[in-house]
Amino acid sequence: MKIVECVPNFSEGRRKEVIDEIAKVIRNAGVEILDVESNEIHNRCVITFVGGLNDVAEAAFLGAKRAAELIDLNKHEGEHPRIGACDVIPFIPITASIEDCKEIAEQTGKKIASELHIPIYFYEENARNEERKRLENIRKGNYEWLKEHFDERPADIGDRIHPTAGATVVGARRPLIAYNVYLNKPSDAMGKKIAKAVRESSGGLKNVKAIGFIDGQRTQISMNLVDFNTTPMYRVFELIKDEAERYGAVADEGEIVGLIPEKALIDSAMHYLQLNSFDEKQILEKRLESLFAMQKIYDFASALASSNPVPGGGSASAIVGAFSCALAEKVCALSGLYEEKEKLEALRDRFFGLAQKDSAAFMQVMDAYRIPKEQEDRKERIQEALKHATLVPLETYSACKEALEVEEKVLEQGKKSALSDIQSAIELARSAMKCARYNVEINLDSIKDERFKSEISNGIKDN
Repeated sequence: MKIVECVPNFSEGRRKEVIDEIAKVIRNAGVEILDVESNEIHNRCVITFVGGLNDVAEAAFLGAKRAAELIDLNKHEGEHPRIGACDVIPFIPITASIEDCKEIAEQTGKKIASELHIPIYFYEENARNEERKRLENIRKGNYEWLKEHFDERPADIGDRIHPTAGATVVGARRPLIAYNVYLNKPSDAMGKKIAKAVRESSGGLKNVKAIGFIDGQRTQISMNLVDFNTTPMYRVFELIKDEAERYGAVADEGEIVGLIPEKALIDSAMHYLQLNSFDEKQILEKRLESLFAMQKIYDFASALASSNPVPGGGSASAIVGAFSCALAEKVCALSGLYEEKEKLEALRDRFFGLAQKDSAAFMQVMDAYRIPKEQEDRKERIQEALKHATLVPLETYSACKEALEVEEKVLEQGKKSALSDIQSAIELARSAMKCARYNVEINLDSIKDERFKSEISNGIKDN
């Protein structure tokens, strides 16, 4: 599965109900939210999620849409630079390539501009020129400057700033670490001087971006480490510690915002513990990775066996579809059927995304039924949720049909020594297809829209 990480930054760090609502629409797109961080001083939140290419792109769009509905930048104040309600959307490769991320960044930016009428600036790998590779160049002056001088810094897409949501920056980038260091006394001047000494743009450390400001009774040096392999965390911390001593201050706490690559922590541990001959293979968890992979399958089966509402039959049918594709891919590899293997791999990714989307869709139905009965739009919201919960297993059904078409071809052209594998793959796809149809049909029973029911019923008739 081509996994992508997305870490959109939203200009809201004080109203929990707004942050929760944005996180909810992102989760409902079928992605896995790994972390939600908010800061009242910055008045900003960062939501980290992962998933397949298309699901991550859709989740990012839905998050930007909800932010535009709930956040008015004209009423927003905070320490962190920003030009948008959804300020920046970075796409980061995990198992996908940087080219994959560039492509979905382009698609997402264009969709936000066309459907939400929010202008888009492309940065990092998607930048239209060298200057716009750097986020700080695009955000200089903040929303307040941009709304008065938009023509002086025109967007890559869109000819006017959104009156409340501002503009959004989108692009693919490599993994970075959002790292803050706190000093034990408040001084705006000290913070700015230390940040200047640290950041690359003013002669500091390579691939480090930094700003300094007062945070309560302390000073915060807020940083992005763009390439921790070139400039490791411990080197950054040591420089800040040395600079702080010049002003009679102490660096008394560090903070990671969001997630951090494991290697960055290992590098720092090796430095401070002086583990000069240490090998990462000595880490216990590294030696147990194959066992952990099997444990994940066991955990999914245990979740299915539990009394919890999700995952259920819809997610199970999608997982079976993924196993069908995987088994058929093996036969393709053995038989030199590379075009078919590529199609099946894409379908396998799609099935895993559908497994998550099915659970999210069912939770939306449950949320709709929890709406107070006196609320006017309750019935309408329930029907909308039921329709969505019908369309997800319908997509699984369609994906199974596509998989079967490819697998039938592999059955004809594949190596006879792998006959049992491709036959098993075909039976798995047929079973998944039947299970998906059951999940479509049970939702149709509760839907009042007869035209919708008729169209969907025609789409699941057996060939």
